[in-house]
Amino acid sequence: VRDMDAPGPNRIQRASDPLFRDMVPFLAVLSIFFAPMYTVLMRIAVVGAGISGLAAARTLAERGHEPVILEKSRGPGGRCATRRIDGFVWDTGATALTPRGKRLARSLADAPPPGLVAVTKGVHLPDGRRSRPGDPRRGGERYALEGGMTVFARHLARDLDLRTETTVERIERDGAGYR
Repeated sequence: VRDMDAPGPNRIQRASDPLFRDMVPFLAVLSIFFAPMYTVLMRIAVVGAGISGLAAARTLAERGHEPVILEKSRGPGGRCATRRIDGFVWDTGATALTPRGKRLARSLADAPPPGLVAVTKGVHLPDGRRSRPGDPRRGGERYALEGGMTVFARHLARDLDLRTETTVERIERDGAGYR
């Protein structure tokens, strides 16, 4: 265990330390010039093809790595599950996308999934044994997908190595890597 206040090599630098604070701009400039030379591309397993796993895999792929997504179910989506019966489509998990960050908003604008629809009316919310209409202005932009939320999951999984019906029972260290 390293001590923040210990002298010598066991001391962890605090962000408030003057030496550390003065070095941050220098280190940032170095990383811009030298990162491309030292980038090690890796094959990385992502366990689970829910929205978070797919977003992580997509980010890894954008940075040059090779993600392999291992999903125990028949398809991507995790808790974003869509049911289709007799021509009706309904989501049993997440029912809408609410971009809270610039990255998701930019992603939806640059490469929207098929059937993306802006939700402009209030959503009914549970209120005891009844439901009440929610305020459409609360929570920012909201989107639904005509084909259900699994459309968004499949959109995120496009061009990625997704292996469905694959159960991960354990992960073991194997020399320099894992298996």
